Amino acid sequence: MLYHNNGDGTFSEVNAGLTIMNSPSVDWGDCDNDGDVDLLMVGDAGSVSETFIYLNENGTFTRLEAEIEGAVGGYASWGDYDNDGNLDILITGKDFTLVPVSYVYRNNGDLTFSFSNAGLVGTALGPADWIDYDNDGDLDIMLSGENAGCGNASTRLYTNNGVGSFDEFPAGLPFVERASSAWGDYDNDGDYDLMLTGLADSPVTRFYRNDLLSGTFQQNTLPEVPGDLYTYVSGDYAVISWGRSTDAQSPQMAITYNVMVGNESGAINILSPQADISTGDRYAACTGNAGNNDFMVFRALAPGDYYFRIQAIDQAFAGSPFSEEGSFSVLPTGVEQHSLSGIKAYISENILKVSGITSADAELMIVSVTGQILFSETVKPGDFSLSVAPYPAGIYLIRIVENGKIYQAKVIK
Repeated sequence: MLYHNNGDGTFSEVNAGLTIMNSPSVDWGDCDNDGDVDLLMVGDAGSVSETFIYLNENGTFTRLEAEIEGAVGGYASWGDYDNDGNLDILITGKDFTLVPVSYVYRNNGDLTFSFSNAGLVGTALGPADWIDYDNDGDLDIMLSGENAGCGNASTRLYTNNGVGSFDEFPAGLPFVERASSAWGDYDNDGDYDLMLTGLADSPVTRFYRNDLLSGTFQQNTLPEVPGDLYTYVSGDYAVISWGRSTDAQSPQMAITYNVMVGNESGAINILSPQADISTGDRYAACTGNAGNNDFMVFRALAPGDYYFRIQAIDQAFAGSPFSEEGSFSVLPTGVEQHSLSGIKAYISENILKVSGITSADAELMIVSVTGQILFSETVKPGDFSLSVAPYPAGIYLIRIVENGKIYQAKVIK
């Protein structure tokens, strides 16, 4: 079940059409980089071990037909291990023969995924964590839980070797199953420490301080503060964007971004950053709420003034100070907004195709996520097509004004 936060302390169930799963693991992540989070679901949906990816398109979920092996009784999460700006997948659990497995799938950036021969030991009934434990700017892996064979269990730390596979690091962590873990820099020394619980010969809870000072380890430094803030507003629809940051350890495309928004200067009542807004210190060991994107989209905003600031998050989940404050205004309007019912817009083989136009003087616009108008023209009724080959890969807003009504859609090239 999916529940919508109504913003007043109540939640409403959404008929999202998601599959029913037993012993699942689920994770939110923007795998197609279109500005909204998609859903990864791994578990038993009737065939013991399956993986489903649901793409979020303006609040409507469509299942992606992806060739990805599934697992049950394990863990699944998004993480960009190859630093290309696309979220990859880590899956653990038991396969259809109930043997523990561990998989990594690479996101090819075109809504397909490729199996990566990561060299991980099959693990179930425990956590599978993406974590840059050595501060070298790429995501490593920790697995804990049950292994193949009667009574076998382990906790293993794998170092990302930067060429698509992982090498086991002898961390000396206890072998546990039915485990849980949490990473956090409790002593504020710039590296991530580990809390680990589970069953060994008896229940254990262990706390480990990261004292690694050799090998690929680096003292982490904060990413630079984001700049070049930009806004685009159309009716109750707004896009904010910013320039990408750099970092001494994390590649530029691996940096994620954290956004705070309020309806007063300095407020966070519209969107919380889960960070100290005065220092940038993070309250959560995770990526920023905008993911790898250098923009964020807002819909159905009430009229009023909005204020925002941006924070860069590196692969060690450390945050820069927040940017200077930007602002935008949503004005009251009598123009009726409609979704694309009857009108369809999509890109196929570098051709934008729009169907269902009925007015003889419809205005069609193509707008980049930074608000730049790339195309504006009056179009005829029926079908419309336009080559978008000169446009770089990314997300574009299609805006059609017809008979005093506005239709908007988001397309991906």
